[in-house]
Amino acid sequence: MRALVFSDGGPESQAQIDILHKVATRFPDLDVVVAPFDSDDAIDAGILVAPGLVIDGVTLSIGRALSAGRIRRFIEQHKPEDDA
Repeated sequence: MRALVFSDGGPESQAQIDILHKVATRFPDLDVVVAPFDSDDAIDAGILVAPGLVIDGVTLSIGRALSAGRIRRFIEQHKPEDDA
């Protein structure tokens, strides 16, 4: 799975990055990527305010950090069958 954080470098963006790295310790297949929120990819995902969080093409959060619990639940519900 790929988690893409669109960051502006601010404290809320850093919080989202830190949360994702913590979640990634439980899900080793989670690839955390940080990108600038003013990129074309962010605009394509509908991210107009940082932080933005997209996991495997699904936009989960715009403008606020999503909790570790909500991210874990999403990953658990969307893991490929062979990883379940």
